[in-house]
Amino acid sequence: VVSSSGGGEGSGGVVVEPRSSTLFYLRVVYEGMGLPTCAAALVGTILVLVKRQFMAGMIALFVLVFFVGISISSHPFLMYHRYLLPILPPIALLAAIAIDRLAQLLVKRIPALVPGVVAPLLALLMSLGTLSDTLASNHDFVLKDTRTAAWEWFAANVPENSRVLIRGHTAKPSKATVPLRNSEANIEAAIREFEVDGDSGKARYFRMELKAVKDKRYDLLFFGWRDPSAWNLLDTRSIDYVVVEPESIGDSIKFQFDDAGMRMLEQLRTHADYQRIATFEAGEEMRGPLIEIYGLRGTR
Repeated sequence: VVSSSGGGEGSGGVVVEPRSSTLFYLRVVYEGMGLPTCAAALVGTILVLVKRQFMAGMIALFVLVFFVGISISSHPFLMYHRYLLPILPPIALLAAIAIDRLAQLLVKRIPALVPGVVAPLLALLMSLGTLSDTLASNHDFVLKDTRTAAWEWFAANVPENSRVLIRGHTAKPSKATVPLRNSEANIEAAIREFEVDGDSGKARYFRMELKAVKDKRYDLLFFGWRDPSAWNLLDTRSIDYVVVEPESIGDSIKFQFDDAGMRMLEQLRTHADYQRIATFEAGEEMRGPLIEIYGLRGTR
């Protein structure tokens, strides 16, 4: 759980708190299914238990066992929404049991209602909230991503083979940041390393990438939560540009140890030799994470 502390630019305005896997996955179900469907699923589960319906009871038991198993076995580094995908359809089935029972009661009380229409209408009404959220989320995908905008800025403003410090590992940037292309020399060195390690698949992939992709390339140096050592090169003035996603680095539990992520951001933002030269932030016409680009003082 990440809460805003209202801090200034230097602090990043982020406080990282310990995360409960149970609360995290409860929120995933709540946000994914919506309150009406979750409430209906709970009622459906109670009806199943009261009526002792074996097959439906097995569905409810599967949901419970799966949820508890994921919650108690999750590592803070491995808490993802997709892990609960297998139980979302069963939750919908349990909700359908309650909806069907409610439809039967309404038809008995109001004979004018058409039996085959009431349940679908109730299901539609219950899904309106999550439907509107889905439509709003889909709209975001037609907007330009901040990472794409930053990539275009690099292509237009940064000389090829400039040295760039960016989050990533081995040969390419992290998917969470700007998709810059590594230099041919760096890729070739990575291919040799993959071959020595016996990882022929990655070696073949990067050979294909060298042949197929003709984008401008840069001399990329990578930092990450496992190895932030490249960050120390800032003091040598050997880095031309630095790309960071403040919210990702500041919020990430992977950077939480010794407040490493926040200390890295503070060092960059207050460094005498570097200045922020471009910012790409989500808004009405753009989606994606906040991207900040820093350059040696005197660079564009």
